[in-house]
Amino acid sequence: MVTITKEGSGFQVDAWVRRPSIYLDTWALSDFSVDSALRERLLGVLKSNGTLLFSWANVLEISRLTGATAENIRGLLTELAEQWFPIEFNPIKVIERENSLVNSSPCLADGFLRGYIPYIYDGPLALSTLVDLLHDDEVKASAEHNYQVLTTEICDLFRSERDLWPVHPHTNKSLDFQPDKPTVFVYNGLMELIAKEVFQINAQHVLDFCHAAVSLAYGDFVLLDKHWKDLARKLAMPFDRVR
Repeated sequence: MVTITKEGSGFQVDAWVRRPSIYLDTWALSDFSVDSALRERLLGVLKSNGTLLFSWANVLEISRLTGATAENIRGLLTELAEQWFPIEFNPIKVIERENSLVNSSPCLADGFLRGYIPYIYDGPLALSTLVDLLHDDEVKASAEHNYQVLTTEICDLFRSERDLWPVHPHTNKSLDFQPDKPTVFVYNGLMELIAKEVFQINAQHVLDFCHAAVSLAYGDFVLLDKHWKDLARKLAMPFDRVR
């Protein structure tokens, strides 16, 4: 849940997670939004004692949708109300925070919130309200710019990893999973798998990678497309982590 309160010239932001935490790729949000049985089951879990993890990757993809699909997802988010948490979609930032001794919430998307604070404050921040802001040209342009910068950075990393793989192959199994640094394990594992797999790298793969990396590190339940689900299962996460 996220609450933003204006205090003098500044703002007080409170964000917390009630478990189970659930992350849904945008296609899954769409599926849940149109299937009434799935929709009610998801809302029942989240409203009783759960949190939807929501990232810039979700925001970007939803902003590009139109018609009934966009309306259905907005309806689902309206019913969800405030039961969500902004999760960082840039794994590099999260790893930097995990390696810092001063950051107690590495996966919190503080930049996400800073982008919206000037527009919304005083009370709980509902996801449907946030999505409505995507119609603001300035907000949408900022989101697209940030994504393009990250796409270039991650694509370069993908290609570098593939170039290095034949010369310096390594295995993620040699890396111990550290509960306080889960993104390091997931990031390195996915990079290794991407280096070994043969597929054409494009902007959509970067977005899928951003859907997967941090959510797998911090979510209790994560729903990805088949390709990335298969990669995630190869990571051999501890049994008590993501499902």
